[in-house]
Amino acid sequence: MENKPLLDSYSNVFFDLDGTLRHSDPPARDVFYQFAAELGLEITPEQRIEVERWVNWYWADSKELLEDLDSFGPWRDNRDFWINHARRQFTQLGTEDAFAGELALAVTVRMWDTYESEDCVPDDVIPTLTGLRQAGFKLGLVSNRSEPLDEIVESLGLKDMFDLMLAAGEVGWYKPDPRLLLVAAERLGVEPGETLYLGDNFHADVMGASAAGMTPVLLDPRGLYPEADCWVVPSVGAFGQELLRSDGSEESGLGRRDTEASS
Repeated sequence: MENKPLLDSYSNVFFDLDGTLRHSDPPARDVFYQFAAELGLEITPEQRIEVERWVNWYWADSKELLEDLDSFGPWRDNRDFWINHARRQFTQLGTEDAFAGELALAVTVRMWDTYESEDCVPDDVIPTLTGLRQAGFKLGLVSNRSEPLDEIVESLGLKDMFDLMLAAGEVGWYKPDPRLLLVAAERLGVEPGETLYLGDNFHADVMGASAAGMTPVLLDPRGLYPEADCWVVPSVGAFGQELLRSDGSEESGLGRRDTEASS
């Protein structure tokens, strides 16, 4: 875990939601490229990494995303938006324009008609959140989702895990805009400099947290960002273990919150 900061000065942890605490099973990206391969796309593992990095950049409130939202409207349940998004990915791979358009249409229609997934919370998430709360850390959930987080959080079994939850759509600022995280810190009454932010998107989460004066932690189990100049962790559980170890707390044991309660 390179670039790990000194952890004893942090008392707050904010988390991203999608791709960090919540995953889709099976992952849409895997099914998408399986369909594309079956329809004739040839892609190397290195190209797959590059296009996934591009997708992360695209969804970090990029100029291209804003242009597409303006052209096609909101992305949810919008087939035309997703056909164009697929075309952008294939073009990014160097696919000839005509084939990229044909492939984008075919793959998107197939995804639309057949892809089904379930929300999945990794096994280490709830023990990590529970351990951090027991150790006295204040926990926040800050997402680029448009709608409030209460319903999805309850459906995931994470209700009452967080001291604050904030969706970007509630305030109109989306990561990497630091104002989203600054509003969250203000509402919780914590200092950004005493706050870690864990997320899986380098462009949205790492850059947004840094701009807000927080310390970013990148969740990167597949090594998409070997050049990242921040603390990089392979899992939520590994992050929690390191943080609790630095706090002097056992993973399931006592920490700051318990000490304060007994004083």
